Amino acid sequence: SPLAGLIAGLLVDRHGKTVVQVAEPEARYRLPRSLDLSVAPLTRPQTWSLLKALSPETQKLLTRIGGRSALRRLDPMLFADNQQGKEALGHIAQMARAYGILADRVATSKTGSDRAALRLGDALMIDRPTLLGSLEKWLTGLNVSRVTPEHARLHPDGSADLIQADETIHAARSILIDDAAVIWHLAAEQWPAPLQRRPHASILTAAGERLASDVMISLDSGLTLTQVHGSNVAAFGPGTLASFSSRLAQMLADKGVTQQIGQSGFEGLISADGAPVMGAISRDAPVVLGTLGPTGAFMAPMLARWLIGEAKDAEAAWCEAHAPLNERRAVAEFAPSIGDAA
Repeated sequence: SPLAGLIAGLLVDRHGKTVVQVAEPEARYRLPRSLDLSVAPLTRPQTWSLLKALSPETQKLLTRIGGRSALRRLDPMLFADNQQGKEALGHIAQMARAYGILADRVATSKTGSDRAALRLGDALMIDRPTLLGSLEKWLTGLNVSRVTPEHARLHPDGSADLIQADETIHAARSILIDDAAVIWHLAAEQWPAPLQRRPHASILTAAGERLASDVMISLDSGLTLTQVHGSNVAAFGPGTLASFSSRLAQMLADKGVTQQIGQSGFEGLISADGAPVMGAISRDAPVVLGTLGPTGAFMAPMLARWLIGEAKDAEAAWCEAHAPLNERRAVAEFAPSIGDAA
């Protein structure tokens, strides 16, 4: 993901570390499983404050790597149908406005009489197809090499052996960022309690009409809708394929005849309290940067600083508060209701 690539490069470029990236080759034709936004359904003022401070720094970095076309400006929409989601939406609107982000209620004529919706103005979104090629060139220029997961063996103390051709590289520290990396490599006895595995799905649909916004996020279910290629809609989020497909069909019922183009099911991570899970459960364990949501990539400079102990005071306090063994009620966010079992 852009988050993993940015952290790998920043640890080399700004902090002088030697990094090997453990990752599959980029799957250009895979259905989307996530996106990168400078805003999200966040209720904690500390997180909004950090994003406001970090977004210009990250924007400058992304433009340097991928040019201006690596970023898009858009007005994402958050929406909710149930009462809890609607209450959270009101709180999110207050937080966004407090930190200088336009947050307008959307008229019910555009959303339906029982749905509450909020449009967040002038957000940044990473254009992944544009950025990822440039990100690869940047990492190659920094001598960040790559091995595939089957050539990496993590040890219980958080170190790792990485096999490249006839050479074995010993890494002193392992950092697990994307869901697949955490699921693949983290041992059961090192698993943070707030982090939960859940079935997820991604579906590409041809709809009769365009969405009300290029990005729409449901607070009720965690489902994300994105507009792609004319009236096509890419949707992803928690749920088995069957339940997710049914939920998506209900949401697109007013968009005319829909036709499913492609679908995939996969295992993803959620946090029990809706907040990121960052750190290790013991001193001798891999570091996990989990469930950072759509804003994770916009926190990459801070996360790189924190990983080497150079974060600013407010940044370090935020990161350390999200450690898996801390009192999590102090950082809990609004979490969608996920019905499918682990």
